[in-house]
Amino acid sequence: MTYNKYSGKCSVCGGFVRRQAGYIQKNNGKWVVYCSNCYFHADDKKGATVEDYCCSDMGYEDQCASRCGF
Repeated sequence: MTYNKYSGKCSVCGGFVRRQAGYIQKNNGKWVVYCSNCYFHADDKKGATVEDYCCSDMGYEDQCASRCGF
């Protein structure tokens, strides 16, 4: 597990990842950045779409709704 040296965009959910706040991995000769949520839950989300992640727009809305009692 290696922290990202530079800020970038998560390759799974597309969210902004600050410097040393995410993880990197080499895929097909290119370094890709993952936010911590997508990196640690990658195996749980096989076949999931981007909107299934809690750091996505829909995931955020779902969290807000559950905290408001909806």
